[in-house]
Amino acid sequence: MRSFTICEFSDTDFSAIQQLNHAEGWSYLTENSNQTQRAWTESTIRFLAKEVKTHTVIGYVRGLTDGNLTTYICELLVAKPYQGHGVGDALISHVHSLYPHTRLDVLSLASSKSFYEKMTFRPLYGFRKTYDES
Repeated sequence: MRSFTICEFSDTDFSAIQQLNHAEGWSYLTENSNQTQRAWTESTIRFLAKEVKTHTVIGYVRGLTDGNLTTYICELLVAKPYQGHGVGDALISHVHSLYPHTRLDVLSLASSKSFYEKMTFRPLYGFRKTYDES
């Protein structure tokens, strides 16, 4: 039996999300807290993994979908002590079960390669630019 449950995001969970972002070193998300919170509020995909006994947020997935062709995972994060225990798999599987006919696109770090390959994702080349980059 797994020791976590998946639930929908609530505004009251935002500080726990930011704690996970801080622990992971995702400073862009923590330093831009207002934008990050609005992103959570406005995203179509926003699920948390919570430990059953304590209701502690141990992971999350946030993304966007058109519901027909594409589901895009913006962030997937699992707290280090819970990595390797099926939390990330469960979050991705939950999202894909809601939109089973869409392709699932993920932007990830090179260090996540083996995780996604284990879930039968294939590499995809892409680019990124933020507004203030010239």
